[in-house]
Amino acid sequence: MCIVDHHTSIVSPHTTPHTRPPGRDGRTKVSILGIPRGLAVLLSTIVALVLIQRGHGVLRGMLGLFIGTGLIVGHASVRNPNLKARLSNARDEFRAVWRNAQFHDYTL
Repeated sequence: MCIVDHHTSIVSPHTTPHTRPPGRDGRTKVSILGIPRGLAVLLSTIVALVLIQRGHGVLRGMLGLFIGTGLIVGHASVRNPNLKARLSNARDEFRAVWRNAQFHDYTL
């Protein structure tokens, strides 16, 4: 119920039905291009399924999911488990070597 209908029914109950647009009583059937709504939904669903089947959409979707899952699993199995700690250790080793390095001046 709309707020206008509510206030109209409080002020003047006998004019409330006249403020509503025709066809809001729930008895009118919705049609799409002259076809009942249920039949239009059924037809559009059938057309969509036929187009997916003819265009091999299901096959392409399953292939995409398979390739994507395979790439994720492959990447997870190849990557190094403790890369951050190994990089930190390499950085510390480099700094230690750099501090102890003796620089020779080979310029003439």
